[in-house]
Amino acid sequence: MTIPEKNIYAIDAQSNYLQTLAKEIMRIVSCDMERLSNAVIMLPSRRSGVVLKTELLNVNNRKSLLMPKVLSLGDIDETELELGELEFDLESASNVKSLKVIPKHKRIMLLAELVRKAGIFGYDMNKLSMHQSVKLAYSLAELIDDFQKYGNLNTANLKEILPEELSKHKQYTLDFISFIELEYPKLLEKGGYIDAVNKRNILIDRYINLLKLKNPANDIIIAGSSGSQPSTRNLIKAVLECNNGHFFLPYFDEDNFGKEDISKDNHQCLVYELLKYLNVTRDEIKFLGLQNSASTKIINGIFSTESLAIQALQNDNIWIIETDNLIDEAKIAGLIIREHIEDKKKTAFVTNNRNLAKLTREYLQKWNVNIDDSSGIKFSDTEEGNFILQICEFIGSGGKTMNLLSLLKNRFSNTRGSTVLNLEKMIREKNIFKIKPDDVEDIKINAVVSIVEKYSAKFKEKISSIFKDVYEIINLLGNDKDFYERENITEAIDILNFLINDEYSQAETEIEYLSEFTKNIFDIVTIRPKFGVTSSASILSPIEARLLGFDCVILGGLNYGSWPKRISSPWLSDNMKDNAGLPESDFFTSLSAHDFVALLHGKKVFITRSKKEGGEITVESPLLSRLKAYFKKNDLKFAESKYFDYLEQLERPDNIKTPQTKVYPNPPAEARPDKLSVTNIEKLIYNPYEIYVSKILKLKKPDDIEREGEARDYGTFIHDILERFTLFHDLDIDKITVQNFLNITDEVFVEYKAKNIATEVWLYNCRAIANDLINIERERAEKTRNIFCEKSGKIQFISDGKEFNISCKADRIEISNDNRLVIIDYKTGSASIPTDKDIKTLKKPQLLLELLIFENGSFEMIDKATLGCISEQEIAYFLISKSANGPKIEEKDGFDLELIKENLANLIRDLLDPNKPFLISPRPYLKPKFREYAHLERIEEN
Repeated sequence: MTIPEKNIYAIDAQSNYLQTLAKEIMRIVSCDMERLSNAVIMLPSRRSGVVLKTELLNVNNRKSLLMPKVLSLGDIDETELELGELEFDLESASNVKSLKVIPKHKRIMLLAELVRKAGIFGYDMNKLSMHQSVKLAYSLAELIDDFQKYGNLNTANLKEILPEELSKHKQYTLDFISFIELEYPKLLEKGGYIDAVNKRNILIDRYINLLKLKNPANDIIIAGSSGSQPSTRNLIKAVLECNNGHFFLPYFDEDNFGKEDISKDNHQCLVYELLKYLNVTRDEIKFLGLQNSASTKIINGIFSTESLAIQALQNDNIWIIETDNLIDEAKIAGLIIREHIEDKKKTAFVTNNRNLAKLTREYLQKWNVNIDDSSGIKFSDTEEGNFILQICEFIGSGGKTMNLLSLLKNRFSNTRGSTVLNLEKMIREKNIFKIKPDDVEDIKINAVVSIVEKYSAKFKEKISSIFKDVYEIINLLGNDKDFYERENITEAIDILNFLINDEYSQAETEIEYLSEFTKNIFDIVTIRPKFGVTSSASILSPIEARLLGFDCVILGGLNYGSWPKRISSPWLSDNMKDNAGLPESDFFTSLSAHDFVALLHGKKVFITRSKKEGGEITVESPLLSRLKAYFKKNDLKFAESKYFDYLEQLERPDNIKTPQTKVYPNPPAEARPDKLSVTNIEKLIYNPYEIYVSKILKLKKPDDIEREGEARDYGTFIHDILERFTLFHDLDIDKITVQNFLNITDEVFVEYKAKNIATEVWLYNCRAIANDLINIERERAEKTRNIFCEKSGKIQFISDGKEFNISCKADRIEISNDNRLVIIDYKTGSASIPTDKDIKTLKKPQLLLELLIFENGSFEMIDKATLGCISEQEIAYFLISKSANGPKIEEKDGFDLELIKENLANLIRDLLDPNKPFLISPRPYLKPKFREYAHLERIEEN
C-alpha cells in the first residue's frame, strides 16, 4: 500500500533531532495531553528516550504532563529492548514470557562446551584450552546473533548457496555450523532459555500481528531507526500502515536521494533501501527543520558523484587534528571536552575505539571530570575485577613470588605494610622464584600460599573448585570496607556465584591459563555508570549519538578498522556471508558513513586520529580521506586548532631554572669512606661517582624479583664449581677427573636452578670445557705444592694522618714445588685476558693490588713458614671459556710494585680530599662496561 504523506518525516541534519521531534509530536497530538499520554514512541536507545522526555517538557514550558510510553527498540543493545512493557497479549500464540533470556555468562560457557564437542577443522577440540574455547564461543555467539538479526540459521540453505567444491576448511566450518544448529536449541530448550535477539524478534512479530489485527487508535511513533534489521523494517512498515502510525527517518540527504548509481557503501544506501521497501517516494516525505543551508550543501556534497557549485562557500566549523599516538589523541580530546564543559556546552565524544575512550575518560578524571561513558567499562578493567584477576594470576603461576607481591600490594589487600615489605626483602635476598608455605610466617598469607600450592602440580581442575578457593582468598585478604562496600560488588558476587554454582562450571580449565579464562568471562560483563545520562558530556558510539543534539562533537579514532568498524568472522567469509543473507563489509561501511556525515552537521565538529596505535602505523579512515579530498577539490579549508598549544602549555613544567655551572657531588672528609675492596678500587678509577652513590649515599639497586641469570651470576657459578672442585681434589691427581668435575658441576647447577638463575646453557658450557679444564688442572697439580681458594687479605695506607684499608678475596693462590707464588684470577664468559699495558696502567688493577697486599699486607691463610720459602711472585689469569682461546692459564710477571703502590697512594689521597669531587667517568679513555647507577648519573642531560 502507499504510505500517507503525513505519516513519514525527515528532520534536517542541522536541526536538533529530538527537539524537533518533540515539537512535531505535540503537533501530531494537537497538544492534547490525554492523547499524548496514550501515545507509544519507539526510539533506538534508552538514552534518546530520556532526552526526548526532557524535550517534551521544554515544549510544554516545563509544565508537568503525563508522559507517553517511550520505549527502546534495542537496535543498539538487545538488553535495552522494552517492547515487553507494551500492554498486549504476547502469550496467545507463544510462551514468550515464560522463557528467560539466557544470561551472557551461561550462554558463553554453553557454547564453549559445544565448541569442545564439535571437532571443528578436523581437530580434536578437547585439546583446546578452556580460555581458547571461550574465545571461539564469543565469535560463535556473534554469528548466531547475526543470523537471528538478519536471517535464519539454516545449513540446508547454506549448502545450496555455497559452492559445491568447498575447500576442506570451509567444509569443516559448514559441518560445525550444522552441529551448532542442531544442538544449541536443544540446550536452550532444556534450560527454559531463549536468546535475547530471538526474544526481541518474537516480541516484534507479536506486536506487528497485533497492529494488523486491531489497528489501535492511539498514536504510534517510530523515530531514528534505519531499518537495518528485517524485524525493525517490518515493524516500521506495520506502524505506517496504521491510521495513527508515524515514522521519522534518521539523517536524510535530500540532495543525493534517488541517484541511480548509489553504491552499497554509500552513506544513504540503507535509508534508500528502507524507503524502497516501504514503497515511499521523495514527494511523500515531509521535511522538518532547516533546509538547504550552506553548511548542509557542503557536507552533502561529500558523497555526491556530481560537482556542486560550492566554491564560494566556506567551512568554519570542522577541525581535523592528527596526533602522533593514541595517548596524545586522548589528551587532545580531553582538553576539548574540558573547555566546552567549562563553557557549559553539551559535548559528545563519538568513537568506536574503546581504548581511546578509556584513555580519554582516565585523562579527564585527573581534573575530577566524570564523563558519561555510554558503553561503560569491562568488569576486568574495574578495580574489583583486577583484584580477582590478580588472585587468578597467582594461582595460575603456581605460586610465583612476583604475582604474590603484586596481589598483596593491591589496594583491597589488608596485608599491606611492614609485613609485605619484610616478605619482599626476604624474597629478594634469597631470590625465591616460587613461594612455599614454609617461607611465610604471616597466618593469612600462609593460608593463601597453602591454597595456591595445591594447584602447582595440577594441569586442570574444575572451574567451580578453583573459584571456591578464589572466594576464600578474597575473604582472607580482602578488606571488608574497601571491597565489600564497593559500587560494583554486586556484579563481582554474581560472577563468582556463577563460576562456583553453575552446571557448566563443573567443566575443567587449565590452571596455567586461569587468568586468561577469567578475563574472558569478566569481559562479558559491562559496568555502566550508576548516575545515568548527564547533560554536560558523554562518550558515545556513532549509532547512540545519532539522534542527540550537541554544541560540540568530537569524532575520535578516525582510522581504518574503527571508522568503519571492522567486522570479521572466523566462520564465514564476506562472500559466504552475502550468500547466506548476512551483512557484509559494505553494509557496515554504509552505516558508518551515514552516522559520520550526519554528525558533521554539528555546530562544532572536531575530527581526531592518531598516526600510531600500539606501536604500529595506522591508516586513516576512508571517510576522512574522502572528506580531505573533497575539501581540497573545492578549495575549502579546515579550521585551525589551538589545542596542541594548550597541551604543550599544560604539560610544560613551570619555572625551570637551568644551573649556569654543573654541580658535582663533593662530600666533606668525614663522610668519605675509610676502606674499599679491590673491586671498588677499579670502580674508583673508572667512575668515582659509583663509589659516591654506593659507599657514601649507601644506595643499592635491589635485584629484580624472579630475575634471570646475568653475566655476574655465571661468573659466580663457575667460581663456586672451581672452589668446590679444588677443595675436593686438594692436588690429588687421582681425584682430578672429568666425572668428579661434572658431578660437582651438576650439584652446583641444581642449587642455582632452584633460585631460577642458572640455565641449561651454563651446564652445556661446563660440559664442553670439562676435558680441557681437567688437563690443565692435572698439569698444574703435578707442579704445585699448596693451593688455596677464596682467601681474604688486606693492606693499610696512611694518608694525611688518616688510616685507609684495602681488602680483597683472591680466587686462587698456588705455591709451586719450586716455591713460586701465583695469584690467579678466573675469567669467564666473554671476558678476555688483560694486556700487560692495561695491567701496568691500572686499567685492570685487581691482581696487582692482590699481589701488593700479599707483599705489604697480610693474607689469612698462609703460615709464616710457608711465606718464608717464597722465592718469587707472579700473577696469572685462568680463562674459562669454550671459545677457541680457552680454557687456558696465562701467567704474567715483571711489574713494578713500588710504582703501583705510589699510584694507589695518590688515588687514595684524592679520594679522601674534601676538595675533590666524585666525577662521572673522569677519564675519557676508560669507559666502564656496566653503569649500575646510570639512572642517577643523568649524563644525557649534560
